[in-house]
Amino acid sequence: MKKILFILIVFVSFFSNAQKITVLDDENGFRDIHFGDSLSLYPTMKAFEKSKDSNFTYYRKTDDSLVFVEAKVDIVYTFYKGQLSTVFVHALDSLGSRKILNSLQKSYGPGYQQDKYMETYLWYGRLVNLSYYENVNTFLANVYISSIKMQLKSEGRDKY
Repeated sequence: MKKILFILIVFVSFFSNAQKITVLDDENGFRDIHFGDSLSLYPTMKAFEKSKDSNFTYYRKTDDSLVFVEAKVDIVYTFYKGQLSTVFVHALDSLGSRKILNSLQKSYGPGYQQDKYMETYLWYGRLVNLSYYENVNTFLANVYISSIKMQLKSEGRDKY
């Protein structure tokens, strides 16, 4: 009986975490911006840097709220050839980092943590990958939300 109960608990836990990851794929972006969207849809984006090959351009929104789940943040939007491919969120204080991690885990499940001593968590969706990295010295977090389709496109592998 204990064995069956254990298997049932593991199954329910796995299923509920899998459902949370689908939310990440359903959102397919950050706030009101979706991966693959054209830059022309967002007139308040202001470029501040380009990659050497000019394929990637980094933007900030002039009307963006620099608060994310009650944490002060810096937000950078990366466009590949004019389409949103990645969003980078940088926490500006350690308390904010913890608030962000708690929110991500509540929304998408516990995440994959390869090393229990490092505050690094990964969430792998079908369409979107999400990662949380916390600096061991400063306790400041960086969050990367990226489109798998746009990543493959930037690598020339979008035809597979």
